[in-house]
Amino acid sequence: MEPLVRKRSGELVPFSRMRMVNAVFKAMKAVGIGTKEDAEKIADAVAVQLYRSYFKRGDIPHVETIQDMIEKALMERGFPEVAKAYILYREKRRQAREISQALVDGINLIEEYLEQEDWRVRENSNMNYSLQGLNFHVSSSIVARYWLEKLYPEEVARAHKEG
Repeated sequence: MEPLVRKRSGELVPFSRMRMVNAVFKAMKAVGIGTKEDAEKIADAVAVQLYRSYFKRGDIPHVETIQDMIEKALMERGFPEVAKAYILYREKRRQAREISQALVDGINLIEEYLEQEDWRVRENSNMNYSLQGLNFHVSSSIVARYWLEKLYPEEVARAHKEG
């Protein structure tokens, strides 16, 4: 059975050692430290660890777990500058995904309003379907999300989201 990895979307894809090699080598090139062979050694070490901890038992690691393992392997094998570049790149990609998701969420918010699918609009006697109503709906949804993600303690936000 071919080893699988769970992507952020939940999709299962075949494990690729070369993806790890390429990601590590890209980080090495960014800081001017290490060789392709070094990247391959890091990837091999992570692949062995994945086999022992996941694939051997038929378990499926998440892509974030693999990336954490790569960071750790870089640190343990004397490449802290590369690990830092790798970590910064991951953070930059996370932020890009967040921005992209916010745009999709905004579009969905407007479409739900226009299609009269959002219960908050139907149940609010102070709101009607108009441009002003749309503006109110969007702004109140954004403010609510901000409070949940930035101001409330994590356990309160989680309790609200999970009902």
